[in-house]
Amino acid sequence: MSYDRARVLSFVLVSLALGCDSGAAGSKPTPAPVDGERVAVDSRRPAKRPAPAPKAGENATARAPANTQHAPTPEAAAPAAAPPAEEEQKDWWCLCYQREVDAGPEDVTACRPEPKACFTLQSRAGEGTRSIVAKSVPEGRGCRSIGNGVHPGDLLNGHEAWLPSSRPGSFFHVGRCMLGDAPESTAELYSIGPLREGLPAKEVLALLGKPEEKDLIEEEGATGQFYQSWLYPAKGLNLGMLSDTARGPQRVGAIIVNAPSTYKTPHGVGVGTPYADAQRIYAPYVDAEEQLNEGQLIVGSIYGGMFFTRGERGEVSRVFIGTNAE
Repeated sequence: MSYDRARVLSFVLVSLALGCDSGAAGSKPTPAPVDGERVAVDSRRPAKRPAPAPKAGENATARAPANTQHAPTPEAAAPAAAPPAEEEQKDWWCLCYQREVDAGPEDVTACRPEPKACFTLQSRAGEGTRSIVAKSVPEGRGCRSIGNGVHPGDLLNGHEAWLPSSRPGSFFHVGRCMLGDAPESTAELYSIGPLREGLPAKEVLALLGKPEEKDLIEEEGATGQFYQSWLYPAKGLNLGMLSDTARGPQRVGAIIVNAPSTYKTPHGVGVGTPYADAQRIYAPYVDAEEQLNEGQLIVGSIYGGMFFTRGERGEVSRVFIGTNAE
């Protein structure tokens, strides 16, 4: 063998040996893609399945996975502010009296959101305290309802005229009696103490408690209404309760006041008041043609009003409020 042929043969053997070592190592090179072609996919690795197409009417972006790391969290809408609750309407009862101050007696108008509290204050004003002048309630300016409102200033002279009382929910005005500015309705005129025609039975029970006696319920032939007497002899009261049906809700239809009751009308007249005073006080409300006898003063008429009976000693011995007095 010539020297040149030996060199060629040796080179071929070395090349074959190197090729075998490279294949054993598993380092098969990946062919570079040619322009316009795809890289072949290894058949041993499953192909990625495409995402299903969205159904009709479905937002295509709804299937996209959310990027919880970077996506901003939408802020929840603030709840709508609730409308302010309406304040409760109250039946304001007011009276006038005088209080003691360094400069002397001072006029006060006080209002309470319920009649019982007003008459309690009126009793204190009658007896007198360290701060209230005894018997200082002016004639005709005792407890009376001035109407319904959230605040007494809704009915008399505006809110700025009133100061909050130490009693929660109550108010007072200092300087003068303002009840002369309040209109007097028929219901207010024909009332005594906290009682008036039309007062619901539940309010009567709250004021007076359960009656000591009750008559049977009877139907009135003239009106078709049902009548029952509630008797409070220890309090000097007899209430005629009316209802539209035998078992329907009851209300005050008539009021009879005798001794020992201390209730007074809005003009300060009650059992024990001199009869002549009652005549003088109620003269503007009296119709001479309605007066049936000298011993009874009728304010209004026999078809609805207030009746004062004169006693043996010249005092008011009885007060009746209602229709068709005896």
